[in-house]
Amino acid sequence: AVSDKQLAHEEARAANAQEAMMALSPLASRTEDALIMAGGQLHSEMTKLSDAKSREVRLAKERRAAEEAVKDGLKDREQAAIEVSDEQNTLKRATALVDKA
Repeated sequence: AVSDKQLAHEEARAANAQEAMMALSPLASRTEDALIMAGGQLHSEMTKLSDAKSREVRLAKERRAAEEAVKDGLKDREQAAIEVSDEQNTLKRATALVDKA
C-alpha cells in the first residue's frame, strides 16, 4: 500500500509539473507561432526560388532563340552577298559582250 507520505509527495510532484507546464505554455505557444511563421516564410522563399529557376530557363531559351536568329541572319546575309556577286559578274560579262559587239 502507498503511504500518505508517498501519496503527498507524488501529489506535490504532479502539482509542480503542472505548474511548470503552465509556466511554459506561453513559450510553447510563441514557439509554435514562430514555427508557423517560419514555415510560411520558407514556402514563400521556395516559391521565389522556383519562379527564379523558371525565369532562368525561359531566358536561356530566349537567348538560344536569339542566337539562332542571328546565325540565320548571317547566313541570309552571306547568301545575299553571293547572289549580288554573281549578278555583278553576270553584268560585267554582259557589258563586256556588248562592248565587243
